[in-house]
Amino acid sequence: MFITGVLGWLLIGFIASKVVNLRGDDPRGGIGIATIAAVIFATAYTIYSGEGVSAWNLWSIMFAAIGAIVYRAYEWCPEVKQMQLRFHYAFMLGVWTLLALSARTASAAYVGWAAGASGTILQSTDSGATWTPQTSGTTTDLRGVTFTDLQTGWAVGLSGTILHSTNGGTTWSPQTSGTTAILRDVYFWDSQTGWAVGASGTILYTSNAGATWGAQTSGTTNPLLRIRFTDSQSGWAVGASGTILHTSNGGATWSPQTSGTTQAMLGLAYADSLNLWTVGSQGVIRHTSNGGAT
Repeated sequence: MFITGVLGWLLIGFIASKVVNLRGDDPRGGIGIATIAAVIFATAYTIYSGEGVSAWNLWSIMFAAIGAIVYRAYEWCPEVKQMQLRFHYAFMLGVWTLLALSARTASAAYVGWAAGASGTILQSTDSGATWTPQTSGTTTDLRGVTFTDLQTGWAVGLSGTILHSTNGGTTWSPQTSGTTAILRDVYFWDSQTGWAVGASGTILYTSNAGATWGAQTSGTTNPLLRIRFTDSQSGWAVGASGTILHTSNGGATWSPQTSGTTQAMLGLAYADSLNLWTVGSQGVIRHTSNGGAT
C-alpha cells in the first residue's frame, strides 16, 4: 500500500502542478485545487487499502496544500522560471516524493489485535500505545487471532471456537469448526485460505474464508501451538515435545522434522521459505536455513 500511496501522490503532484500553474498573486485557488485532489486520492486510497479514515488521509490534505504553496513560490521566482524545462519536472518530482514520504512516515501507526481469557479481544490502532476491547460474543477463552487486512480476521480458542470478523472486529460471528478440541493458533495465507491448530495434533483447513472447515491429518497426537505458511503450499506447525511438522502441498500431507529438543515449541517465525525460527520452553531457539531439512 505504501508504494501505491507514493505513486498516487506523484500522479497528484504532476496533475496539480499543471492545474495550479495560474497567473496572478493569489495562491489560494491553486492550494484549493491541490487540496481537492488530495481529498479525492485519499478517498480512493482509503477504499482500495481498507484502512478507513486515518491520520494518513489528514496528513495528505495538509501536505497537498504545502505542495501547492511550494509550487507557487517556484512559479513566482523569475530566476527559476528561466531554468530548463527538465529541471522544472525534476524539481516537482523531488518535492512531491518528499511530501509523500513525509506524510506516510508521520502518520504511520500499526493496527493490531490480541485475544485471551473469557472471550477477550483487544484492538490497538496506535501501535499498541492504547488498546480498546471489542465484543467477541463469547465467554470462551481465546488462544489466537489473525487478520489478513484491516477488516478481515479470525480468532480461535477452547471447545473448537472459531470467530470471524469482516469489519475490523467491530462485530464477530461464530464459524463451525467441526471439533471440540482446544484451538491454539490460526493463520490465513490470504482472505480465503487458512489453517487452525490445537490439541491432539488437530489441524483444520479452509479454502472459503471459514464458511467450512475440514480436518487435515497431522500424523501426531501432540498439541500443536503455532502454524505459519510462507506461501499457499509450504507451511510449518510446531508444538509440544519439540514437534515440528512441514507440508509442501497446502497441508494435504504433513511430515515431521527434527527439532533436536523435547521442549514445547511455542512460537514460529520466518524470513522466507528457507529461513525459519522457532522458540520454546527453557529458552530453546531453533533456526533453519534450509526449510527445516536440518
